[in-house]
Amino acid sequence: MTPVRFLPLACSLAVAPAIAAESRDMAMAPICAGIAKSRPADPEGIIQVMLVAKPRAGTLPADLKLELREPSGRTEPVALDTNHSFDPRCDVPGRPESVVRINYPKARVNFGMVFPARVPPGTQMSYAKLAESVPVMQEAIRLQAGVFRFFAPKVRGIRLIFPAAGQTATVDTPGGPKTFAADHQGIAIVPWNPDWATAQVTLSSPLKGIAPDMK
Repeated sequence: MTPVRFLPLACSLAVAPAIAAESRDMAMAPICAGIAKSRPADPEGIIQVMLVAKPRAGTLPADLKLELREPSGRTEPVALDTNHSFDPRCDVPGRPESVVRINYPKARVNFGMVFPARVPPGTQMSYAKLAESVPVMQEAIRLQAGVFRFFAPKVRGIRLIFPAAGQTATVDTPGGPKTFAADHQGIAIVPWNPDWATAQVTLSSPLKGIAPDMK
């Protein structure tokens, strides 16, 4: 009878590591340290740093849950926005020392950084205004990468996010007007060219979002 008596305990010990492996903690310390290092590049707060959930394959699990755990023991749920991202809010006291508990392993769900910029209003603006986030991102990369900056990502343009497909951005460049059309997701990529700084830009509709486009 002894083996029968200890069978539930044996099963629980065998299953517990598998259950625990489904959850992991993402430390905020290195994330907040990186954001702090690049902060001098953006004194006006043009770019916001967000953490975005990315599935390793397929789509994100419907039951994905995140929970902030502070050193004090306080916990609170972390909500993802419609883009599956959240603001790390590293300026909040105690946040850099916290962790985010994720109920899926890294092999299933990973997190990366995205850099939405402030959206210029209206449909008429200078190219310099449209692309104001590019020099900021370039300097932030330089501060982050240091001597390894030649291996760091490069900013190739501006990612324009329109509310729908079929929208366009026209830049009146010194060599003549150039029009950039949005794809089926409503995203148009306008290349980075500092020589276009004074050019006028005409959008077919106001933007929903904007961010530096990197490669």
